[in-house]
Amino acid sequence: MVGEGPISEETVYLQDERVTVTNARAVIDGKTFSMANVTSVDAGTQKPKTLWPAVILMLSGLVFVAAIVMLLLGDNSGLTGGGIAFLTGAVSLLVLLTSKTKYMVVLGSASGETRALTSTDQAYVGRIVAAISEAIVRRG
Repeated sequence: MVGEGPISEETVYLQDERVTVTNARAVIDGKTFSMANVTSVDAGTQKPKTLWPAVILMLSGLVFVAAIVMLLLGDNSGLTGGGIAFLTGAVSLLVLLTSKTKYMVVLGSASGETRALTSTDQAYVGRIVAAISEAIVRRG
């Protein structure tokens, strides 16, 4: 047929349920990026925001201790506030303990940077970045 050149074989650098990286393309979570347009790849990091949960936990602890002191002194009026402080502190502690750093695959192109994938698994993101880097290098 006219206009058809030789068909080049795609080399697969990484393939799993979320990502396929070849010399021609990267398919990440169903979105395709042409390797010809990818100029760089980097691993980004986003730390969880823990300031407010920590502040609320500390304040809840103070109110809870005050309620216990009031109770020990024979004043039962602090029971409701102490209970609310305990529950609020427990929720804040849960938020602090479950917050995780997020790692991202960031692709650079002539039109800017794109966060292609986000995961809490740093090693997984590292493997994807290494595979895309390899594809860029092998592209020439």
